[in-house]
Amino acid sequence: YIADKNWCIPIELLEVKAARLREEWCIKALSSCSILSGMQKYELKRLGGYIEDIYDALLSGKLAAPKGGE
Repeated sequence: YIADKNWCIPIELLEVKAARLREEWCIKALSSCSILSGMQKYELKRLGGYIEDIYDALLSGKLAAPKGGE
């Protein structure tokens, strides 16, 4: 039996999935900031780098996610 290719879902490699999840998290984090409208393009790029560093630190365990009102 050969499956119809419309029923097949491509396998997402772990590296591709990790990169996609990182990008989605960073975009969501940046979009939740109301101060972004007045920032210049280079400032947004630098802030995006910091957001990526925060995401990496959260995943590695170096930075704990806040709990409750902390």
